[in-house]
Amino acid sequence: MAILGSLDRSDCPDACPDVHGGTTGRVQALLAGLAASLRTGETYLEIGCLYGKSLVPAARAAPSGVAVVACDKFCGGWGGSGDPVVDGDRDRFYATLAKYGLSDRVRVLEGDFHETLVGPDVPRNVGACFYDADHTERSTTDALRLLVPVTVPGAIVVVDDWIAPEGQNGAARAIRQGGYTLLALRPEDMQTDRDLWWRGIGILRRDETL
Repeated sequence: MAILGSLDRSDCPDACPDVHGGTTGRVQALLAGLAASLRTGETYLEIGCLYGKSLVPAARAAPSGVAVVACDKFCGGWGGSGDPVVDGDRDRFYATLAKYGLSDRVRVLEGDFHETLVGPDVPRNVGACFYDADHTERSTTDALRLLVPVTVPGAIVVVDDWIAPEGQNGAARAIRQGGYTLLALRPEDMQTDRDLWWRGIGILRRDETL
């Protein structure tokens, strides 16, 4: 991916430093670049949004003919910690959209992705997706399998928190089942550059043929 080579050499500032979250400027720039590359009629999808730190740059970069969809079950911060500093995720997410002028730009699907990625409201023609929801092995596999029929051939899926073995195993299972190719990891050794890539990302490409 050409965009990765560019980002590896770039200083990427935080696109929304006022929004709490672990997404780094480099991940934000990657997602914005992916969203900007989509074609009219395609969709940028984010599954697991927290307060919107990763969504803002992508939604602002997406061309006008590209739909932007966010999916979150809004369970209360990181799993409902009870800490008011990190909880209240639903209200804070919508406040972020309003502050950055994105309330009418983003279609929000509230609920567990197991339910929102099926049925009449499911996003279609997804060309790029950022997955940052439940990183258990089963949920990661489930999300990737549910994405197969709604993504376009060649779509890019970025899986966050790749450092977690459960998420890696879930992605590996989905790859073995068919439909995806692992393109790249950042950081490549999953140890260095944590300040640039946080807990790491895995970048998958939806295969051209299934």
